[in-house]
Amino acid sequence: MNNAETARELENLARDFYAVCKTIISIYDADRNCIASYPKKMCDFCEKIREKEDLTARCIAHDEAAFDICDKTLSTHKYICHMGLNEIASPIVKDGIILGYLLFGQITDEKDRARISERIEKLDYQESFKNELRSATPNVKYRS
Repeated sequence: MNNAETARELENLARDFYAVCKTIISIYDADRNCIASYPKKMCDFCEKIREKEDLTARCIAHDEAAFDICDKTLSTHKYICHMGLNEIASPIVKDGIILGYLLFGQITDEKDRARISERIEKLDYQESFKNELRSATPNVKYRS
C-alpha cells in the first residue's frame, strides 16, 4: 500500500469512527504529525479559539503534553484542555513501540458547560471575542 492509499484508508477509518461516536478524531504518526482527521474542521468553539495565537499555542501544548504522557505510560490519557473541553489521547502501540496516536474529543461532560464558561471569563480578551465564544459554547457536544 502506498502513502496515498494509506492516507485514504486512515481518512475512512476516521470517518467511520465519527459516524459511530460523533466525536472528532485525528490520527497522528509517531512524529506527532497529523495524517488523517474527520471531520476536517474542528468544532466551532475550537475554531474560534484557534484564531488567537496564544490560545492556539496552549492547545498545542496540551496535546503535546498528552502525547508525552502516552509515551511514558503506553496507555490512553484523558485530560481537560485549557478551555475546559474533554480530550483523549491514545497511543497506537505494537510490541511496546509507539507507531502513532489517536486524539479525539472537543466535547464536554457538563450539560451546563460551566467549566467552559469559567475559562471564557478568565480570558484577557475583548468582550466581543468572549461573546463569540459564549455563542459557540452551546454547540460543544455533550457526552456523559
